[in-house]
Amino acid sequence: MKSVLFSKTCEYAIQAMIYIACNKSDKPVLLQDISKDMRIPRHYLSKVLAPLAREGLIDSKRGIHGGILLGKPPEQIKLMDIIRAIDGYQFIEKCIIGFPVCDDENPCPLHDLWRGCRIHLMQSFRSRSLAQIDESYKHNLERVIEEGLKQTEF
Repeated sequence: MKSVLFSKTCEYAIQAMIYIACNKSDKPVLLQDISKDMRIPRHYLSKVLAPLAREGLIDSKRGIHGGILLGKPPEQIKLMDIIRAIDGYQFIEKCIIGFPVCDDENPCPLHDLWRGCRIHLMQSFRSRSLAQIDESYKHNLERVIEEGLKQTEF
């Protein structure tokens, strides 16, 4: 199923970041584990993670004990940081029903409704940290992984 707001790359980035945040050990998470458990093609996952590394949201360690770690504490990583690194602000600026020209001077039928939603979404994405998402999500992670394994193979 496609996300209403985000690109597939951004979906994968958010999923990967939540997965990494749920890792409570001090050991880095292996790329192949994220790929397998979250059903993200490995070669694509590498490309997804590159902008996150450039933004300092993740850190990769090479070598036998290597892998991926969060670049800063999960309390300091806001959902908007991840979204901005991948999709920028375009997800929120586009017309909700896909009209090529939709702005305050040429509004689509849902423009005013979407404006209010956009404001609320931006506030939520800027205030919600990865730690908060992790806390509300970690009890469901195993179920999501199991369901994902049942539904898709790549």
